[in-house]
Amino acid sequence: MVLALALAMTPLIGCVTVHSNATKACPQIVEYKPEFQAAAKEQLLTLPASSPIAIMIPDYGRLRDQARECWK
Repeated sequence: MVLALALAMTPLIGCVTVHSNATKACPQIVEYKPEFQAAAKEQLLTLPASSPIAIMIPDYGRLRDQARECWK
């Protein structure tokens, strides 16, 4: 019975329209005080270039940039 219902509903899936709300899809951006950002920058500069943290932080920066664009 369930299989028959699933098979009957499959062709209707293409007819469904999705209403999205962009504000729900955009992540909130945490704002950091300038002093906090400066301290983080100083700490980041002390890490070796091969450090996983030093590699991950620029990726995080790009994600924040993308999140800002999402809110425009």
